[in-house]
Amino acid sequence: YKDMMASGKHAMIVQHPGIFLACTGLGAAVNALSVALVSLTSGLTIKLMGHVRNLLLVAVGLLAFRESLTPQEYVGYAVTLGGLGWYTFERNTPTHVPNGQNSRKNNDFHM
Repeated sequence: YKDMMASGKHAMIVQHPGIFLACTGLGAAVNALSVALVSLTSGLTIKLMGHVRNLLLVAVGLLAFRESLTPQEYVGYAVTLGGLGWYTFERNTPTHVPNGQNSRKNNDFHM
């Protein structure tokens, strides 16, 4: 904060108010949509979607910007993809439920 004030960069807010207001509005919209999504699904679904987003960001970095990963990072992303696949398989595997009830394990989200 002190460096920003000393260098005069705080004036950017006054020079470009539209950008800062748009960022504020988008941030508020993301928070509101996150609350709505959690109420419709579950916290675990939000976590999984965050992992998918991160994996896509890494893939774009690798393909578009020719970034590199360490072997440990490759293993980490492989474990994440395996976990997502396992979760999806388990969530979509029908289970036997008596009395004609829904045969899915849970109805909150299915990939």
